[in-house]
Amino acid sequence: MATLLSVAARVQGTVLVLAAMLAGCTNLPAGIAPATELDQRVRETLNGSAVFGRPVSANELPHHDILKVDPQMAEFVARHTGSYRTRSKKIRELLRALLTPGLVGIQYNEGYTLTAEKAFKAQQANCLAFSNLFIALAREAGLNAYYQDVLVAPEWDLKAGSMTLRRHVNVLIEVNRFHSQVIDLSRERYDLVELETKPLTDEQAFAQYYNNLAMDSLYEKDYQQAYLYALKALQLDRRAAFIWSNLGVILSRLDKLDHAEAALLQAIQYDSGEQAAMVNLAALYRARGAFEQALELEKRVARYRARNPYYLLASAKEAYQHADYAAALGLLSKALALKNDEALLFAMLSQTHAAMGQHDKAVSSLHKAIRMADTDTQRNNYRARLDELLANLGNPQATQVNEEHESNSGRG
Repeated sequence: MATLLSVAARVQGTVLVLAAMLAGCTNLPAGIAPATELDQRVRETLNGSAVFGRPVSANELPHHDILKVDPQMAEFVARHTGSYRTRSKKIRELLRALLTPGLVGIQYNEGYTLTAEKAFKAQQANCLAFSNLFIALAREAGLNAYYQDVLVAPEWDLKAGSMTLRRHVNVLIEVNRFHSQVIDLSRERYDLVELETKPLTDEQAFAQYYNNLAMDSLYEKDYQQAYLYALKALQLDRRAAFIWSNLGVILSRLDKLDHAEAALLQAIQYDSGEQAAMVNLAALYRARGAFEQALELEKRVARYRARNPYYLLASAKEAYQHADYAAALGLLSKALALKNDEALLFAMLSQTHAAMGQHDKAVSSLHKAIRMADTDTQRNNYRARLDELLANLGNPQATQVNEEHESNSGRG
């Protein structure tokens, strides 16, 4: 845990940007609406009349008891933590019980955005659902546990004219007055690059939960339900730019393009760097013939992407898939000039060199990827690739080369 015109975000999970959605729009008024009209459209969007023609009552919005602990869950907590006095032992045993097959045995599943109660029963969860479950059970055990928003390196999926950005949430739990521990179900995903963290209130985390459900409904083409989930999310976190951006996509699917414009502008107002909203708004303006406004937004997005190594990485992958290895190599060179300590870049560089028959460079780049890997899972993945590469070259013994240097130099 990350929509489009561009869908801005879903939590591990996905945030999508669907820039191609306006491709069929014609005969729309050009230009940006006056501020008074935009304010009115925002009010209509928030009260539900934009879609339903009347205000929506609070009772009509979805409500899930996200942190509910049922009697079975309470008994589970008592059984596995009740005999321990220290927080550290309670945390360790609670986590062990949740992850051990035969007890609960929670498995990571990106598509499972669930309440704590449902995750406990399903034994599957994405990062947000697992955070719901662990926080609910930890608080039942008398522990102080909180949500934490994790800024991760953006991931782009450039297929079919779409861009996918991801968000991620984990748990921060107090061990003592001076130390807290991070609990993260997807910690060992080798492609998850964490950049920084910040605390979330329960309300902000619940907003991300409803945003995820809005995106699920969007994919299922249940646009009115997606709208209701998005309204619930904004009720909990009015200033979340990515939710406004996603709402713009939902409104566009409902053919409420004036209100989609207002939602996207709200997203940019709350976060001037909200890329998904800019992509979507540019697409909307271009469809309306407001080319000057569209071009300005497109230039801003292009400047951002040219400076973003992860966008360049996605572009390199696309070039690679089309067997344009020279283009992929050029894009990776630009990315490495911006960030020369990212394992994902060197792994892709190795793959590109191998496709070009430059095997020595492929091996060298993969060694660098191993040295810069953040986690054991990532490091082991690259070592397996190296074994396969060297075996194909008829040199399986070379897997020992630089092994000591790799283990001493790893970042994770």
